[in-house]
Amino acid sequence: MSKQQIAVIQDTVLATRGVLPSGLDATTRETVLGLAALIRNSHQQAAQQVAKAGLMLVDLKNLINDDQAFKTFCEGAFDWATPTTYRYLKIGAAVKAHFVGENDLINPAVSNMASNIFLMLGADTDRAVIDKLLDAASNGHVTEVAAKRLLSEAAGQYDEQARASAARISDLTATVANRDATISELSRELEGAVARGDRAEIQLTQRERSYADLKDELNALLEDKTRVDDELTALRSTPAQVVYEPKEVPPEGYTNAQAAIADAEARAAALQKEIEAISQRITEQQAVLGDLDAQVTARRDAQEVIRKLRVGINDIIAQTPAAIAAAQQSPAAMEDVKLLAADLGAMVEVLNKTTAAMYA
Repeated sequence: MSKQQIAVIQDTVLATRGVLPSGLDATTRETVLGLAALIRNSHQQAAQQVAKAGLMLVDLKNLINDDQAFKTFCEGAFDWATPTTYRYLKIGAAVKAHFVGENDLINPAVSNMASNIFLMLGADTDRAVIDKLLDAASNGHVTEVAAKRLLSEAAGQYDEQARASAARISDLTATVANRDATISELSRELEGAVARGDRAEIQLTQRERSYADLKDELNALLEDKTRVDDELTALRSTPAQVVYEPKEVPPEGYTNAQAAIADAEARAAALQKEIEAISQRITEQQAVLGDLDAQVTARRDAQEVIRKLRVGINDIIAQTPAAIAAAQQSPAAMEDVKLLAADLGAMVEVLNKTTAAMYA
């Protein structure tokens, strides 16, 4: 007797304990247990064969890549109706997805499972459920009822997880919406700061024009002063004109040369004061222009940073619905959405502090 046959008999003895009819003599009892072992062994072999047939049918369908031709072939080759064909296909798909190892061999525990169990499973059945089925099958036969109980328990756990995830997603959605509103408000404030920077640039342009006007006025005054200086030099170097007899002839409009010189010197002094005043105004304007230029440069640098920040904010806002949708499909992604909300909160806090400091 082989080890497998011995194992089947031992399993049968354990399985029939408490249900074996009383009053049987030893020979009858042994015969009943033997028949029960044979039936269990045949049933297990049948389950294994059903799993193998399903796997081979999946391979066959991949080779006959036409649904109608495949159904026609199975009807003629196996005398199967279409529902039977697709029943075996579903069994094969479940076995291939969950019970075939890297060596392409079927897990031996499959022989301890009722064949209808494979019809309850899908390609996306959670691995934890499959592991529970395999664990149960490793310790004895798994009935369809036991498998339904395992699947029902798993479904209950998933429903609870789904409800918790949905509630958490709802909270995170509200949090993200609040963050989005705050970010939008801060964006408007940043736009206002940009507008104020634009006004500063306009003011700088006006100051530059005023500065240019002052320079033109200074150049005109310098030309006038040069002309007066030339006139004064000419007056000082011109000797008195003598007509017929020694007599001083003063410039036209003056009683004597000294008066003309004094008037020219007074006009030169006045021009000099005006030049000094204009020069002082130019120096002040240069200082103002320097400050404004520094402000505009800083504003342009800040505007570029703000532009990049707004691009990033808009990208985050655009991707938020997709992130939430992904979390709804995969509860394991909830932690990532939670981290996203925390990151957004930290960013909003920094922006709030920065804005408060700007208006303090």
